[in-house]
Amino acid sequence: MKKFFSLMMIAAAFAFVACGDPIDDETVGGKLATPQLSETHTETSITVTWGAVENAEAYMLNLDGKFYNTEECSYTFENLNGGSYTVRVKATAEGYEESDWAKITVTLTGLIHADW
Repeated sequence: MKKFFSLMMIAAAFAFVACGDPIDDETVGGKLATPQLSETHTETSITVTWGAVENAEAYMLNLDGKFYNTEECSYTFENLNGGSYTVRVKATAEGYEESDWAKITVTLTGLIHADW
C-alpha cells in the first residue's frame, strides 16, 4: 500500500507540473528592438522617421495622448500650433513583445491657436 501511495504521489506531481501555465504563444518571438528616431519639421508640422525594426509589422505612435498606427517607417503630424511636442514610437508584431517606446521632442515656432 505504501508503494502504491508513493507512485500516486509521483504521478500527481508530474500531472501538476504538466498542467502548469501554458506557454504564452503571443510572445514566442521575444521583444522587438526600440526604433531609432529622427525628425524634420516646419513651423507647423513634424515628420518622424526611423529605420525598420526587424520582425516589426507595424508601429504605434503617441502625440499629446492620441495614438496613431502605421506600417511605414515615417509619420507626419500637420497643422500643429507652436510649442513643444514629444512624439513616442514603438514597434509591434504578432508573436512578439512590443518594443520599448522611443521618444523625440520637437519645438515648433508656428502660430499659437487663438479663438477671436
